[in-house]
Amino acid sequence: RDTGGITVTVSSAPVTASVSPGWSLAGTTTVNASSGISTFTNLALSGMVGTNYTLTFASGVLTSATSNTVTVTVGAGAQLAITTQPVGGASGALLQTQPVVEVRDSGGNLVTTSGAAVLATISPSSGTLSGSTTVSASAGVVRFSNLTLAGLVGTNYTIKFTSTGLTEAVSNNLTVPVGAPSQVVLT
Repeated sequence: RDTGGITVTVSSAPVTASVSPGWSLAGTTTVNASSGISTFTNLALSGMVGTNYTLTFASGVLTSATSNTVTVTVGAGAQLAITTQPVGGASGALLQTQPVVEVRDSGGNLVTTSGAAVLATISPSSGTLSGSTTVSASAGVVRFSNLTLAGLVGTNYTIKFTSTGLTEAVSNNLTVPVGAPSQVVLT
């Protein structure tokens, strides 16, 4: 607009959108004006629920415009995140710490409506993961309770958590410590 607030219909100036506080603004963030009007059609804001964001629209030396507060709501499940890392136990015994995994949206927000089934698998194949290896989320949280790892002492294992349509999560390394004495062997 000009200084009197009238739309300058001959303008084709590019207008760029940005978000504050900084997070992720996707889509076409720069649009050339048509008859003095820039129409944004596919902007997408990824951010944290509970944070107030504003959009700023700027074009060269023109005075910028700032939107009202924009809030983010929880999106669809997009990824898995480990909130409690597993800790190994003696071969064949329960893990010392059972893993906890969350279903999160693309912005990292917990998807409390998710009941997704999450599968835990071990790598490398010299280990065997037993117990309830598939657990469904309750309010977006998956709590494993009886996983055991039978494997070789000194080998680093990881547990991969997968669910259809979600980005997988892989645990930190876990090992099998030497177990309690159980036998005498003649050498």
